[in-house]
Amino acid sequence: MSNRRTFLRNTAIISTLTVIPSLEAFSQTKSIQKKPERIFPKRLEKGDVIGLATPGSSITQEELDETVDKLEKMGYKTYYQPSVLSEYGYFAGTDQERAAELMHLFTNKEINAIICVRGEYGVIRILDFLDFEQIKSKNTSWL
Repeated sequence: MSNRRTFLRNTAIISTLTVIPSLEAFSQTKSIQKKPERIFPKRLEKGDVIGLATPGSSITQEELDETVDKLEKMGYKTYYQPSVLSEYGYFAGTDQERAAELMHLFTNKEINAIICVRGEYGVIRILDFLDFEQIKSKNTSWL
């Protein structure tokens, strides 16, 4: 019985000693990693311009009018390009057209915020056509 206890105690000590260096390495690695910086936009004020985009499915003129009406009643101005009503199958234009519409809104200094009137499946298809560095560099005034 004594040999069994000694064996179990030594096994526990050895396994603990082998885990400690791993824990130290993990804690050092974790402290090196930075948390992503949160970006908060400026608060919207009455009279600010909201850009409207359709990066996914298409919308109707009635849906656009209803969105514009609601935003204007809240005190905001709206901006959109004619492409917001484009149709390509059930998308609001080709992938490139929808990405160009969104990039235009991101780079337009008159726009204070962007609302996607309709999204859905097609949004993921435009990611490769967006210039994230340009979005990041052109919109520091939003922050």
